[in-house]
Amino acid sequence: MTFASLSSLLRALADAPRARESYEELLNGIRFGIDEIRDFCHFSQDFYTRNLIARTDDFEILTLCWEPGQISPVHDHAGSDGWIHCMDGAIEEVWYEHSVDGDEKAHFKKGRAATLTPGAMGYINDDLAWHTVGNPAETRAVTLHVYSPPIDACQYVETDGVIRTKQMRYFTVDGAPVAR
Repeated sequence: MTFASLSSLLRALADAPRARESYEELLNGIRFGIDEIRDFCHFSQDFYTRNLIARTDDFEILTLCWEPGQISPVHDHAGSDGWIHCMDGAIEEVWYEHSVDGDEKAHFKKGRAATLTPGAMGYINDDLAWHTVGNPAETRAVTLHVYSPPIDACQYVETDGVIRTKQMRYFTVDGAPVAR
């Protein structure tokens, strides 16, 4: 099954059984380009943005928009499966094995790294690793993300090495800015 439009992908995701294999098969069928999701591409000079396209009880789909040099902290996915489809630019994903000592300090060992370019897809869940995602290039990048189930909060590693729970926020919902 292939998808030439965002709307056809959204319909298929809504009808699909909530299973990793189902979502993965659908997302491998993306054939549309950045122009199809342009209304959901909103950037900030201060941080990468999370722009919600659609959310159900089973999944959420959003664009993440990256200025050059922006990178996420090391984080988990609160038990959700996550797919990253690079739509524009280049994104680097780095996996980390982690452990926590008695002082609640996180210790991470860098694992595999992969660069995703337009059309490439990555997959992550907490059983595989925690990760960072970022834009190492000198041009903007856009990624399409699907999380199943949707993520309301996840754990991030702060610069002091402490793991903290962070509520997930959107920069835009359906293309409209969210009040801060």
